[in-house]
This record gives sequence, structure tokens and C-alpha cells, in this order.
Amino acid sequence: MVKKIVGALLIGGYLFAQNNSVALYVNNEDFEARADLFLVSKSEQIKLESGYYVTANMLRMDEGFTQGDDATVFGIGAYIKNNVIGTEGLWMAFGLRAEFSDIGEDKLFAIPLTAALTYRLPIEYYNYTTPTTFNAEVLYAPSPLAFSDSDEYLEYRFSVEVEMINQISVTLGYRYIDVDMAHETTKSRDAIYGGLRFSF
Repeated sequence: MVKKIVGALLIGGYLFAQNNSVALYVNNEDFEARADLFLVSKSEQIKLESGYYVTANMLRMDEGFTQGDDATVFGIGAYIKNNVIGTEGLWMAFGLRAEFSDIGEDKLFAIPLTAALTYRLPIEYYNYTTPTTFNAEVLYAPSPLAFSDSDEYLEYRFSVEVEMINQISVTLGYRYIDVDMAHETTKSRDAIYGGLRFSF
């Protein structure tokens, strides 16, 4: 079901063909894929990138969480993105995302709130470096938004993107996930990853 949803997002991205992206991240134990699809602009008076998005992701962890359980986490959600008025290159986003997975014998299902900041170096810096973007993202689901065997969900990540070729960025990032289970066990995972993000 999730694979069909991700596929539909990718197909839709080609149809809308603006401000969309597909990212692939890897390290020696994990593989992650993410698609962001631009739906509609907030206003004709606001920069085109401001608007409503849907997102889908898949994270495959060969070594799983702290307890050693292999896991694949799927996510799907929506968010609104806007530039911060008066600050060139700074964007913020807020939304909701559903995360679900089988972690060993436990089942994760949470609907975290999401918040993200993106800062792109002003264009005058490009005389000294290639286009560079700094990203920070937090997902948090307290107990009322965590279901099944999960009691709380926290994820945060930081990354740097350098656009080496037009619309293709190289990414280096750090990711941390912590899941509190209803039977009082905690499963966590952190990792450094690298990859590519394709914009279209």
C-alpha cells in the first residue's frame, strides 16, 4: 500500500513538475528514500516555493534499533512551507506526518507534528562557494498521538546540501529517532548519512 502511495506521489510530481524533489540517503546500514510533491501555491503574491506539500518516505535499517531488531519505517504526511519575511533565504515549514513500522514484535504507529527550517546562503556567497542549504527538522508525537505499541515518537535531523549540478544536490546529514513503547521500553537509533536530492 505504501509503495503504491509513494509511486503515486512520484508520478504526480512529474505531472505538476515544479518545486518537487526526490532524495536517496545511505550509509553502511541504512537506506532512505523520500519524495516531496508541491501541490499548490499559497498566493500569487508569495514566492512560488511557498505553499502546500505532501511527502512520503521509507527508511530501511538493517541493524534496526538499539535492541538489534531490523526495521523499515514508512511515513506519509503534508506540510505548509513559507519564507520568513525579512530574512533572505530562510524558510520554515509545519505539518503532520504518519509514521508506522513493525519493530521486532512491536508495532509503531504515530502521527507526529513536524517543524523544519531551511536556510540557503544568499546568492552573493556563490562567488566563493556553490549553492549551499542548511536544514533542520523535528518530528514529535506525544502519547495522545502515538498508537498501537508506541507511546511517544521523537525524530530530529540536521543536514547540509551542496548543489553540485543544476537541480542535483549532495547531502550530508545526521538523524536521530527515539520511540517509547507502551510496555516501558525505549528503542532509539542515530546515524550519519549521505546521499543525493533531485529537484524538478
